[in-house]
Amino acid sequence: MGAAGLGLCVIAFSLGDFGSAKIPIAALLLTLLGAAFWGMSNIVVRQAARAAASQGRSLAVLSLVVWSALVPPVPLFILALVLHEPQTVFEAFRGIDAPSIFSVAYIAYAATLIGNVQWSKLLSRYPASVVAPFSLLVPVTGLLTARLVLSERMTLMQWLGSACVVVGLLVSTMSYRSSSKSPPSPHSHPR
Repeated sequence: MGAAGLGLCVIAFSLGDFGSAKIPIAALLLTLLGAAFWGMSNIVVRQAARAAASQGRSLAVLSLVVWSALVPPVPLFILALVLHEPQTVFEAFRGIDAPSIFSVAYIAYAATLIGNVQWSKLLSRYPASVVAPFSLLVPVTGLLTARLVLSERMTLMQWLGSACVVVGLLVSTMSYRSSSKSPPSPHSHPR
């Protein structure tokens, strides 16, 4: 995990170098806040999975994701009205075009519904310490997608940081697999 963390630091501190865009501090803080809430949601899913298991049931992950997706639109709409004039907000709705509809559909179905259902299934089946580190792939995936889809240039440091993250996750995953297959050592049980 140290290698993956080092890779994230390299990616974060390389932004703004060699002509790439600097990250505004507000955007960085919002991203960190998003990560904190993501972590809290992982805890909620683990607790819900344990509660369901204690009742002899499995967690209804699809229902959990669908019902929880009904919560954010209301406060976000209110926030939009607070930050902008109502006319601006309603003009945005009138200006919806095909790419906007595609983007919303992608976020709602592919990213939120399918992605969160699969993520929650993993969290309900495996220890959080095994699943959660894979969220470190988010910046790597974002950089590679920007490179492939938008033809953005990645710096050498971004490539090296991404490689560090992937290698760190591979090592972490392999060490979990080998530790779960190996027999317990005689020193692991109290005497």
